[in-house]
Amino acid sequence: MKRAFVLGLVLVAGLLYFAIPRAGSATSAPPSAASAAALERSEALATAVTSNRFSAGTAVPAATARAFADGLADDIPLPQGGTFDGIQWEAAGGEFSAAETRSVLQYNAMCQWVRAYRDGRETDVSGQILAAIPSWSSWRDSETAAVLSRAIGELVGGGGDSSAALLTQCDASHEREVRYAEAQGLDSSR
Repeated sequence: MKRAFVLGLVLVAGLLYFAIPRAGSATSAPPSAASAAALERSEALATAVTSNRFSAGTAVPAATARAFADGLADDIPLPQGGTFDGIQWEAAGGEFSAAETRSVLQYNAMCQWVRAYRDGRETDVSGQILAAIPSWSSWRDSETAAVLSRAIGELVGGGGDSSAALLTQCDASHEREVRYAEAQGLDSSR
């Protein structure tokens, strides 16, 4: 009797293992073509050479940073409906190096993926991309990576203080970006 009960528990556990979606995939459906491309770009960022934000190199003035950023943005995945149009390059002033521009773009993309995950969008890949974000080239091997890992882990795990703070920060940033993009006649991200 005891043996049959244990065998039954093992069978139920096995069935649950195959029936419950894994972390990073809320559905069992294969990712869409756009989602698969975003996942590939995320994986490429996780293995890309890290950039030194403080190295000397080409820097562009804020007035032309948008065009410069557009040339670098193709490598950075965004959820469907996402754009970088709300980044306030022109208003920032100063100059941007390629490394600084990539960091701003990656931060913006991270916030868009955090909001997409929270909102239940792109469930076929959002969890996988979130898991890779701390390894993206702009903050890999930095203190920021550890902070992001903790906040993203909490978000995926159901919430916590770090994930709540990250969501608050990303929501506030998104609101500013939507206002700026609309005022400039640009597309705002979803």
